[in-house]
Amino acid sequence: MMKNILMTTHNDIPDARVEKESQSLRKNGYSVYLITPNIKREKARDAFDEVFIYKHGPKHNYFFRPAINDAIRFYSKIVKEKDIHAIHSHNLSTANIGYRVAKKHNLKFIYDDHETWFLWLKLRAKAGIGFRKIMRYYIAFRARWIERRIAKIADKIIVTNIKCIPYYEKLRISGNKIISVENIVLQNEINEALRSKELVVDFFKNDERKKIVHVSHSSGYGKQKKKDDQLDRQFDRIIEAQEKLEDWVLVLFGKKNVELEKKGVVFIDFMPRISYLANIAQADVGLNPLAITEKTFISSQNRVFEFAKLGLRIISTKTPLLQHNFDDMLIWFNPDEPTEKVIDLLQNIDSFPTGKELQEYSNKFDWENEAQKIINIYANFSK
Repeated sequence: MMKNILMTTHNDIPDARVEKESQSLRKNGYSVYLITPNIKREKARDAFDEVFIYKHGPKHNYFFRPAINDAIRFYSKIVKEKDIHAIHSHNLSTANIGYRVAKKHNLKFIYDDHETWFLWLKLRAKAGIGFRKIMRYYIAFRARWIERRIAKIADKIIVTNIKCIPYYEKLRISGNKIISVENIVLQNEINEALRSKELVVDFFKNDERKKIVHVSHSSGYGKQKKKDDQLDRQFDRIIEAQEKLEDWVLVLFGKKNVELEKKGVVFIDFMPRISYLANIAQADVGLNPLAITEKTFISSQNRVFEFAKLGLRIISTKTPLLQHNFDDMLIWFNPDEPTEKVIDLLQNIDSFPTGKELQEYSNKFDWENEAQKIINIYANFSK
């Protein structure tokens, strides 16, 4: 019987999606081991039977054979020690190791794609400046070759939403091989955050302005880094609007950006997950300012489910997936439209569905339903 699963990821943990998949499998009798480059919070270990650290280095290194030989030996050692029956690789770089190890040891292999990597790397290549553009295109098309190979070899492919399925079908992969597992937040995390008022920082308690929240992902300074920051999110019109409105403020969780602070944006340091959720629950609006690209049109943002289940209104770029999931319960905006339109939207925020209404609507989204799809994969492997 298939019981022991080796998950691999190129991300440090905590990683909400990797952890909740593991927790769901363990609740159903499976043992789940993880290979990750780093643990930023020790509590993240609790989601797994055991965690192994392997310093993968830059993600794109593992698109090339010379860099992966040592990793293959490390993975194989864990496979033998823990009597692994299946390898479940999150994202492309460790999947390029995982499928080779699975083939070597005659194991089942699952590719869990969080990003549709070729689209993301192609987007980065377009934004490249000078020699970076050449190198990024080379890496992107190398990733495309690996993606095609892994998709054909994998026993199952997990994607983050139904709009990703045609992406793989274009690679001549049967739709029966692809499973959509949405990025839905755990309800118990939401419940804990909503009752943890003691975790709320003074800013949210004392500042009377209406608050728009998002996560800062600024890469820093310099022309290239600024271009990279705008690949998939565009804040400019929201920042300009809140500068002109005394009763609104944009709050970003993450590393400070001095330029944006001068424009009135408030930054709050990264914090543990429940603390983060408890604080954004105090805001009025969650922001999802997607740049309009072929990548964002088929991406699923965990933050949208978080905002909805915490009871915030959501201002978001309109994509086919979000409209499919939320109909017109979100407040649609175009990040390229004039600042005056965004100002008008904020001044008339009460004409849109309330956070409470969106929260009730979001009750139909349940991680347990999504997790059952993964459990079914492994149950069918055992038949």
